[in-house]
Amino acid sequence: MKSVSNKEAGLQRSLKNVYSQIDERAHDEENFCCWSCGSHQMLSHSHILGRDLRKDLMCEPGNIILQCDECHEAWEKRTWKKIVKFRNLRYILHYLEQNDDVVFWAVIEGVNEHIDQKKLGI
Repeated sequence: MKSVSNKEAGLQRSLKNVYSQIDERAHDEENFCCWSCGSHQMLSHSHILGRDLRKDLMCEPGNIILQCDECHEAWEKRTWKKIVKFRNLRYILHYLEQNDDVVFWAVIEGVNEHIDQKKLGI
């Protein structure tokens, strides 16, 4: 069995605490559904800026949203057809603009390319 460093164990405890806070807030606000599409199926915690990309924001509550598996996968794989329909896309873009300029502009570019292709019927 692989041992976990004290630092890693502390991060995992902090992350679990943040997940609990998000779940509690979602229940209190009667918003325990996918924040991107509204589904109540198979919800998970999704990082706007991935844990591997921005470890410094891993436990930041604003970086974590509730998503169904389908929306989570769409975000991870940058499936623009699905992402442009996210109910919380404006929130995601605002968060990215405040925290990671490079990812913000990459998402803007992806969305714009999708819209341009749709206009051209591609």
